[in-house]
Amino acid sequence: MIKDINTEPNIHDPNFHCKSCKVKYAGRNEYRGHLRIVHFMILKTIPKHKIPQKPILPDPDNPSLYCRSCDHTYASKGHYKLHCQYTHDSVNAFATKVAYFNVLQIV
Repeated sequence: MIKDINTEPNIHDPNFHCKSCKVKYAGRNEYRGHLRIVHFMILKTIPKHKIPQKPILPDPDNPSLYCRSCDHTYASKGHYKLHCQYTHDSVNAFATKVAYFNVLQIV
């Protein structure tokens, strides 16, 4: 129940505390659910993994299954390869590197 109608809740509150209702939630999902239901807020979906911010391409053959671009380690080689292929278009990136290398050898 809203206790302070003049206070707008902060959707980015790191403590998941609703200032309007004076209630603290255990986690982000509970807090965001409260904001949607009680305050009728329309919130953007939070991506499951970090969105790549760096122009660094991951190595699809990395044995640690770690994506340098997303700062995420995958549990299986198959999931890691699919991630590299669909998120970073690594197949085309690899083909581009091979073509560039071949051009350098010709020159």
